[in-house]
Amino acid sequence: MPPNTTATTGDKPGKSGRKKGRKARLIVLVLVLAIIGGIAYGAYWTISTVRASFPQTQGSITLDGLSGPVDVKRDGYGIPQIYASSDEDLFMAQGFVQAQDRFYEMDVRRHMTSGRLSEMFGKSQVDNDEFLRTLGWDRVAKQEYDKELSADTKKYLQAYAKGVNAYLKGKSGEEISLEYAALGFSNDYKPAEWTPVDSVSWLKAMAWDLRGNMQDEIDRALLTSRLGPQQIAELYPQYPYSRNQAIVQEGQYDELTKTFEQGDGSSDSDSSSDGSPDGSSGDSSSDGSTDGSTGGSTDGSTVGTGTENSALQSQLSGLYDVLDDLPAAVGVNGNGIGSNSWVVGGKYTITNKPLLANDPHLSASLPSVWYQMGLHCRTVSSKCQYDVSGYTFAGMPGVIIGHNQKISWGMTNSGVDVTDLYLEKLSGDGYQYDNKVKPFTTREETIQVAGGAPKKIVVRQTEDGMPLLSDRDDELVKVGKKATVEEPAPDRGDGYAVALKWTALEPGRTMDAVFAMNKAADWKDFRGAAELFDVPSQNLIYADTDNHIGYQLPGKIPTRAKGHDGSVPAPGWDSKYRWTGYVDFDELPYEYDPERGYIVTANQAVIDPKKYPYTLTTDWGYGTRSQRITDLIKLKIKGGGKISTDDMRQMQLDSDSQIARLLVPTLLDINLSDPDVREAQELLQGWDYTQDADSAAAAYFNAVWRNILKLAFGHKLPKEVRVKGQCVYVDPVNATAPVDETGKVRECGQRDADQAQPDGGDRWFEVVRNLMQKPKSEWWTTPESGTRPGADHDRDKLFARAMIDARWELTAKLGKDIDTWSWGRLHRLFLKNQTLGTSGPGFLQYMLNRGPWKLSGGEAAVNATGWNAAGGYGVVWVPSMRMVVNLDDLDKSKWINLTGASGHAYSSHYTDQTSKWAKGELLDWAFSAKAVDAATSDTLVLKP
Repeated sequence: MPPNTTATTGDKPGKSGRKKGRKARLIVLVLVLAIIGGIAYGAYWTISTVRASFPQTQGSITLDGLSGPVDVKRDGYGIPQIYASSDEDLFMAQGFVQAQDRFYEMDVRRHMTSGRLSEMFGKSQVDNDEFLRTLGWDRVAKQEYDKELSADTKKYLQAYAKGVNAYLKGKSGEEISLEYAALGFSNDYKPAEWTPVDSVSWLKAMAWDLRGNMQDEIDRALLTSRLGPQQIAELYPQYPYSRNQAIVQEGQYDELTKTFEQGDGSSDSDSSSDGSPDGSSGDSSSDGSTDGSTGGSTDGSTVGTGTENSALQSQLSGLYDVLDDLPAAVGVNGNGIGSNSWVVGGKYTITNKPLLANDPHLSASLPSVWYQMGLHCRTVSSKCQYDVSGYTFAGMPGVIIGHNQKISWGMTNSGVDVTDLYLEKLSGDGYQYDNKVKPFTTREETIQVAGGAPKKIVVRQTEDGMPLLSDRDDELVKVGKKATVEEPAPDRGDGYAVALKWTALEPGRTMDAVFAMNKAADWKDFRGAAELFDVPSQNLIYADTDNHIGYQLPGKIPTRAKGHDGSVPAPGWDSKYRWTGYVDFDELPYEYDPERGYIVTANQAVIDPKKYPYTLTTDWGYGTRSQRITDLIKLKIKGGGKISTDDMRQMQLDSDSQIARLLVPTLLDINLSDPDVREAQELLQGWDYTQDADSAAAAYFNAVWRNILKLAFGHKLPKEVRVKGQCVYVDPVNATAPVDETGKVRECGQRDADQAQPDGGDRWFEVVRNLMQKPKSEWWTTPESGTRPGADHDRDKLFARAMIDARWELTAKLGKDIDTWSWGRLHRLFLKNQTLGTSGPGFLQYMLNRGPWKLSGGEAAVNATGWNAAGGYGVVWVPSMRMVVNLDDLDKSKWINLTGASGHAYSSHYTDQTSKWAKGELLDWAFSAKAVDAATSDTLVLKP
């Protein structure tokens, strides 16, 4: 029977979400709506259709399976706080309420993680499903559920699934979400029941988007087709440890080093782990010069040269195309992912207790990837153990980031290297390993396709569980037969394949960690929970009501044999390149109550490699944001100052441009003859380097920065990493395209605008910072274009050209009158439904999408409204939420979400937080029963 509804709501919105991450092609709905045509739309999309799925938020509903009544109290933004008397009732209610607001989003997510998108969207998703089936996320999730997770965790997952299914029972598609009504036009898809494995699988999607340096590994190899080792080294400079502080600075690593020195020798403690390829571990030289490294150890063993090497370039480019087509779960397919989180101890706050801030930087999605919620036991006891509030993922029980009654925690992506690509020598039906041929493990998968015939595929894995990614792309198979390496290697024979080693493909206990963290009462409990947090490896930051602060790096982090640091693809036929184990949890860096009184994490290096023997990665973020936050804290506490909750909020909104601070003095010294260009140049005079939405100076500087990157680097990079539509003529000797009738070769970029290089992030800040000391570098060369001057090994002439180009680019985009220019007119956020709102018919896009918003902030600013300089100025990732937790009085904590609680397009809570978010405002965050009651607008009682 369907749930018994004994009362109804009035106009209360709820949230059934839509999904968030599948690429533009997902929208096979073009077929959907093409079938019906515009008039049919008008007839079908009535007010009742739009409102049919809005959730009940008042009165009562009877749910089979509850042991007692559960109260669901929603505030004026539709954010629910759930009160129950047992753990099972609490998580069952969580499942029910999240399904009310976000089930469509949940449903698409589970189809993504299980490689079943074609069941919903038809044949356009078959390639994606093939790749996702090859990775086998849901298979690993089932192994975790069956063999790894605790009995309590399984009980909570079962209760959550029961709640979701109680919501679904008896409902038609249009009663669940508007999107199902659209899908109903083209196929007879009906949502299936929710399972515990559906929840666990989402952790794999999250881990995929936060997987570390796999993109850098591919890109470094691709760059070899056009650039030499020294040039690549200059584009992947060493981390500036002396300028941008690592996370862990005092205390714990000294103790850890003693432990390592007594270990079994599995670590590569005598090799560099700071990104330098030659074993050195110091900072880059003062003039920015490098020693020919690529930012990671490259012994030449895995990348060939000349024409044979071009085959490997094609192979890796093909792999990139496959990866780029995959739906993004929480990020821009592993690129540009960042976050800020910091904690200030009580001695530096006005409350004398810690303040903790967090804002993860993820792809902009509608609805937001986050769902705000409180989970409260009426009385905390052994029967009901939770009193926690924060940000959840729709489709997963528990709270991911937030606080309970004793502690608070935040997360940023650590960036540690947990993936390696291996070239595998194929031989008949097997692969070569240490001069022997080993058979592949195989399994057959059947992909069901809406509106079409099913498709069968065979997935091959190596003995140690590495799936062959190249099996999913015909180009990879062909060029793999030509790929070569420099060191003695097996004859090509049937060719080389590409396999993936990734920690998330091994069963783990991250779901256990979520529940353990939610009820942790102190640092010891918190570290115990962190020990279970296998993937993705995150920087975990901590504060408690007893005035302690801390940091822990968790995760399953591989150790590698000496000579292999994971920076480039490795020979799979040689066992010396295989992983040798994992770093023990007790040997992972952490800090507890550091003397300096604060901890900052913003994707910078975790620890100085001179003080730590394991290689965590060769590809840290470069610390621009983290150092700016550190400087802001130091400035505030200088002379005995104290930090407030609002100070933390203001720091989150800091839009200072560090690259502008570096370049503007030089730009102002350049003589320009054109009065119109000089007029634009004068905008930079007296500019305070803040990137406010209404700033004309910020608009002009960012246009200059974009053009510097294009002129100095963009035209020199291989087509595989350049933006689509950017075509250049190249030397036929280095080209892969045919020579035209003029004797030249025209090569056009192949990457999407939000993925191309140079993206202008803080790696490029560091590249240009180093090159500023080399004004005659070959990078400062660009040809003339029409009447616009070129530059020949001349930094200032190239800068002058960039200023000219920027002036006329903005004239075309914003008008000739610079008084009308503003950064926000260029830097806009559009929120799009990632399934039906990206390339479906205009009518449906209009219904589902929202925006634009003109934003402050920018690339590598603390207010990280990211944009890709290769592709344009539009916002591609954002602070997906912001929070500041007050450990003195939790009811004085603040939070905000990117969108709203609801995934229903015409709910009043669809994007009701977005405008406040864009302005940098935060909402009150009620936690105590008294504060929640005061904030409650609607109460729904779930009855057994």
